[in-house]
Amino acid sequence: MKIKTLILTGILAAAGSSLLTPTANAAAVSYANGDLFIGFRVVTADPENVPTGANSSYLLNIGPAAQFREAAPGSTITLNLNTVASGVALDLNSTFGPEWTTSAQVRWGVFGTTYNQASGGDPAWTLYAGKATVNLASQAPHIRGTANGQGTAAGAIDTMAIAYGGGTYQSTANSNFGVVQNNAQPSTYSSFHSAASFGRFQGAEGNFGAGTAGTRLDLYRMDPSPAGGATGSPGSYLGSFSINDAGTITFTAVPEPSVVALLIVSLGAFFFFVRRRSTSQA
Repeated sequence: MKIKTLILTGILAAAGSSLLTPTANAAAVSYANGDLFIGFRVVTADPENVPTGANSSYLLNIGPAAQFREAAPGSTITLNLNTVASGVALDLNSTFGPEWTTSAQVRWGVFGTTYNQASGGDPAWTLYAGKATVNLASQAPHIRGTANGQGTAAGAIDTMAIAYGGGTYQSTANSNFGVVQNNAQPSTYSSFHSAASFGRFQGAEGNFGAGTAGTRLDLYRMDPSPAGGATGSPGSYLGSFSINDAGTITFTAVPEPSVVALLIVSLGAFFFFVRRRSTSQA
């Protein structure tokens, strides 16, 4: 009798423990006009060596563009995207394999738009896009166009957003904001990158060939000309996104203009010195 009591007590304790332990569940995902998205995909040119995840995309809604546009100069925003600890990393591991952190074939980018209506302080046809950081002093920014000129890219990004939040997908159990997409389906993140991302942006995606510490996405805002500036003028540089091996994504707002100017001058002087020294040693 005592043995039966102990067994029953153990079963009840285990059941009670499981009831008290929170479990992560998939949930419906949604988006609002003006939200930004970070997407991940695989690029390969070798049909004989297809990497893990080549047929999948991973897409995250990271929330309203206004939070990044209005961030205090030099401030840092750590995005709260995980439902469980390191949830985004768990999704990336299961979709692209744990080697995603050092793979040049895995690419990531950030994009958003207000499409045809003003939202969150941005006029209609505003575009947001990242650019893989190479050298802040010499990097060519994304440029502004007219409302009509930015319409194609805005429409493509909006189509992706509608597919994300239109009921086709549920979130993963690891992140309430992340969805894994089968690239055989229409309007996945991967489907909008050919000669240029969303038909407009060159050099918009980074990769992980140099590790997570070796990639950064600079965020540009292109409100349509003439309100935002002349057609062909540079978009507004807002700051940069980074990601670590644990899948934590961080946005660092651009410092005060004087700090940026000093940084550019310092980088320019450094590269001039290095080049001059290399020439003298040749």
